[in-house]
Amino acid sequence: MFKAKDFFYGMIMCGLSYSMIMFFNLCGSFIIEHKMGYSEVVAGYVSLILGFAWMTGGFLGKALINRAFLPKIRNANYIQLFLIILMFIASYFANTIYSLVAFAFLIHVTAGFIFNNYFSYCIGRFPNSAGIAGGLTGGVAFIITSAISYGIVAVIKPQIQLQVAEGYFVLGILGLFILSMIRWRKAHI
Repeated sequence: MFKAKDFFYGMIMCGLSYSMIMFFNLCGSFIIEHKMGYSEVVAGYVSLILGFAWMTGGFLGKALINRAFLPKIRNANYIQLFLIILMFIASYFANTIYSLVAFAFLIHVTAGFIFNNYFSYCIGRFPNSAGIAGGLTGGVAFIITSAISYGIVAVIKPQIQLQVAEGYFVLGILGLFILSMIRWRKAHI
């Protein structure tokens, strides 16, 4: 399974997509509670809203199931990077919970879209061994998510919206790099 380039890059893309969610989970509550002064309940509502964003990305993936696979993933990554750049710009004008959650919501929709599409692709890639493929994809994605999200939080130490945008940008660029490698190495069936 690891010899199949498309499967290997798919596992990496799943890990990068879920890293966006875990990155916000590692720093978002701290920013909302300690820097913005809101209660734990508000931080919980924000997590609930961002979970809905992840689910929305999955529903979008289901709605666009008949579209060509790589172009829709690339477009989602471009939209993601565009939203992150908008988040950078907006950070200089508005640093409120509303701007933070609005941008995080939209970015998490794109991350959920990419994750659900690639996870389904990886499981379907080996239909006779779907359980093993799913276990490998989930396990490798978890390891990638853990290492990358914690590493970015440790390096950036986000305390404001601008620094959250920086972390998202790193993850978005890594996703773009992997998608470029897929195209360059012709690693898609």
